[in-house]
Amino acid sequence: RACVVHLRSLDPSFDNQRLENQVQMVFSQFLSCDLNSAGAGTLPRVEDMHAVKLEGRYVVQVDEITNIAQPTKARYKRADASISRCLKLSLSDGVRRVIALEYRPIAALHVLAPAGMKVAITDAFVRGGTLFLVPENL
Repeated sequence: RACVVHLRSLDPSFDNQRLENQVQMVFSQFLSCDLNSAGAGTLPRVEDMHAVKLEGRYVVQVDEITNIAQPTKARYKRADASISRCLKLSLSDGVRRVIALEYRPIAALHVLAPAGMKVAITDAFVRGGTLFLVPENL
């Protein structure tokens, strides 16, 4: 709702746009917003979960990605998806921050991805409050 109010303030003709255009404008605004300041939160208390599947789909913002399989100085250098890479992601839904680990190589992720990128996580396994991601989860 706040997004639509904001778009109306930017473009007084927003309400006169075709529905498809309005949807596209809202989606673009969502992709560029910072969920840390605008997100309402959708994740459950992942930090309290252990050895369970986080059922459903959750859209979160990627705030940071590091390759923890590398020495400290090389953690932010691009590395292609392989078994020798393990990415650690700091994710936020605007209310909660969770850590996710790349359990199997995910070609769509890399350390040079822009901060603020949004991803939809589906049915991820949780162990010790950490999400373990495989390609099927994104």
